[in-house]
Amino acid sequence: MRMFKRAIVDNIEAINRASKIVGSEKALAEIVGVSRQRLNYWKLNGLLPCNIAMDIYVATGGQVGMHELCPDLKLTVQKFITLFIARQKIEGLYENKLNTIHTLK
Repeated sequence: MRMFKRAIVDNIEAINRASKIVGSEKALAEIVGVSRQRLNYWKLNGLLPCNIAMDIYVATGGQVGMHELCPDLKLTVQKFITLFIARQKIEGLYENKLNTIHTLK
């Protein structure tokens, strides 16, 4: 439960910073294509869709990180990469691709 509360605080702070960077909450909502009410809901709820997090990241020029908007994202990406590499190793493709990359350098 403690981690969830921290995620909410991070979300609120990150969305507030993004709003200041682009000018206002209304401007941020328009940029990402939602209403101000929806933006406030996500702020208070702490659950921000990843596609909206990407839009906010781009809108702020990277000044507000995706890891701040979606704290779970880093863990999710790490799990995906780990599973992808494991599958490549199983299929024997990982070593072949590494050898190809090293010969190109």
